[in-house]
Amino acid sequence: MKTYRRASGARWLSALALAAFVFMAGAAGAAQPQDRAEVCKGCHEAYFDSYSETIHAKKGHPRAPANAGACEACHGDATAHIQAGGGRGVGNLRTFSKKTGSEERSGVCLTCHSSNRHLAFWDSGRHRKNNVACNDCHQLHGAPGPGSTIALRSPNPSIAPYETTLRKLEYETCISCHRNIRGQLLKPSHHPIIEGRVTCSDCHNPHGALTQAMLKQESIPSSVRAATPRNAARSCGNTHR
Repeated sequence: MKTYRRASGARWLSALALAAFVFMAGAAGAAQPQDRAEVCKGCHEAYFDSYSETIHAKKGHPRAPANAGACEACHGDATAHIQAGGGRGVGNLRTFSKKTGSEERSGVCLTCHSSNRHLAFWDSGRHRKNNVACNDCHQLHGAPGPGSTIALRSPNPSIAPYETTLRKLEYETCISCHRNIRGQLLKPSHHPIIEGRVTCSDCHNPHGALTQAMLKQESIPSSVRAATPRNAARSCGNTHR
């Protein structure tokens, strides 16, 4: 009888130990994304700190990468990279550099943002057709400037003759590619874009549109306007009344 009790007690302890192990393993697995992000921070502290300032790092947002693997949600599985002790190109992580195709870079963003109504015509837009990726305009690591909700790239110095606002002006990102528009903005007569009163996206949808020049609204051709001067272009008429 005592032998039976000892055997039964041993089986019970074994089962309890196994259950404890499974529970601890599950807890470790649940904490893994945050732990891995801390591992990334060990070598890439500047990138981690800039990521921490963005909405991507806010766990309060249900679709934030912080809730889906943190760094690995965008850059891919870092297991091989970590096991090898890091190193440029080790582990075949996604770097979002120009060496990575625009379709692949934008594809990562669209994993979460494809339902955004502003992207309804992304596939038809000229930016996608000209191999412009999301991070060519958007700065994924970095907090938005004053008065902004998104962080945009601005690789060139401002062309404004003087500063009229502390806001990050959208045109500074656009003219990094649209050089001809940059020249037009320096003419004596121009839309008050460099003054911060009008933005490029007030008229154009950078995320795609079916209209010419990705205008948000169809405009009446100049030949029609000349014949019927009372009919101003619809999109222009929103401002020029």
